[in-house]
Amino acid sequence: NGQALPRDRMWVYSPIPGRVEEITPGLKSGSKVTKGQPLMVLFDFDLAKQIMDYQTDIEVLKSKMAPQMGRLGDSGENKGMDAAASEEAKITHRKKMEMLQSLQKRTNSMPGKPGYFTINSPRTGIILSSDFRENLLGRNVKPGDQLIRVGFTDAERPKLSDWEIELKIPQKHVGQVFRAFESLKKNEELDVDVLFVSEPTRSYRVKLRRDKVASQANTQKDDNNET
Repeated sequence: NGQALPRDRMWVYSPIPGRVEEITPGLKSGSKVTKGQPLMVLFDFDLAKQIMDYQTDIEVLKSKMAPQMGRLGDSGENKGMDAAASEEAKITHRKKMEMLQSLQKRTNSMPGKPGYFTINSPRTGIILSSDFRENLLGRNVKPGDQLIRVGFTDAERPKLSDWEIELKIPQKHVGQVFRAFESLKKNEELDVDVLFVSEPTRSYRVKLRRDKVASQANTQKDDNNET
């Protein structure tokens, strides 16, 4: 079993832990996406608290930035103390603003909605994942969890050279593949016939390179737990 995939593809991950609140309506396998397009919306309580804490600090600092003349008296000493406190508040305010903006940029935070952030497409291409909506909606995810896979290709003008076929070979059958390579010259490609589900009466000739065969087997939960 296998599937045809763009050669240039990648999984999209969340920058921080969060709960998947929304997936862009209509998004499915084969959907065209553009660079920066939101794919889903997540929420994280800790992120919300961080942002609101920054916003509270910034508002407090704003009130300290203008010299409060008359509060401590009009002596030269008091005026100097007030001006120094105002300047210190300005410096701290600027740092807090930079830290808030950096956090919002790093997490793709949504303006005006503390704790909510988007997962965006890294480049223009098509969606390759098929069951992400059922698996992800309402689920808590971590930065290491694979969310959705995007393939980078021009959906309007596809090139054959942009694509390859990823096949899963059961470990009990891979021996005959390696034996077939033994009869070839070094770096020579192996001819393989593949059948497409959409065209069961035709077979297609493809090329397999030895360095494209995985060096170790992985357990596949969807293939009767075969390696």
